[in-house]
Amino acid sequence: MEVFMETAHTLTDGFDEQQLAVYKDEIAAVSGVRDVADIKARMLGNDIVLEVTIRVDSHLTVAKSHEIADEVERLMRNRHNIRATHVHVEPEAVR
Repeated sequence: MEVFMETAHTLTDGFDEQQLAVYKDEIAAVSGVRDVADIKARMLGNDIVLEVTIRVDSHLTVAKSHEIADEVERLMRNRHNIRATHVHVEPEAVR
């Protein structure tokens, strides 16, 4: 029964919440990331696909924002062997 539950969870795009929290904390520590607004992960075969929305300083150039997104992708690939990390960048709300 336990194997069935684990398999059903994975097949319905479920993902380990504790591991997701690890990814979120590591991404939040990347220089230039002001906030991790959303993060989702799922299995695609044996690979992890990660989708993350980060917030950055609204005054950054597009090029600098892209560098930060690249750093997030690199971190996830090198530290966790995640081959596909999709990063959406949003400007931090002006207060």
